[in-house]
Amino acid sequence: MSAPGHTPGQQAVLVSLPESGKMLLAFDAIDTWENIERNTVSGIPWNSALALESMHRLVQLAKRENATLVPGHEPDCWSKLKRSPDCYR
Repeated sequence: MSAPGHTPGQQAVLVSLPESGKMLLAFDAIDTWENIERNTVSGIPWNSALALESMHRLVQLAKRENATLVPGHEPDCWSKLKRSPDCYR
């Protein structure tokens, strides 16, 4: 789905897995949990207002869909995700 702001064509992906449930991969639309907590965007975004709007929309979508939100650069999040040969089903 479209999540502009960091870059004009930024996208995020919501996947629904039969056994693991839903996961929302925010990539660079939400870098870290701190972005959400501080209501701010990281780096030098292409459009700060759109970046904040996209972040808010993705957070609400994750809540509404009961999805695991995966920020793109959150070390604590990435260290807890399964890695090969484990997988999400």
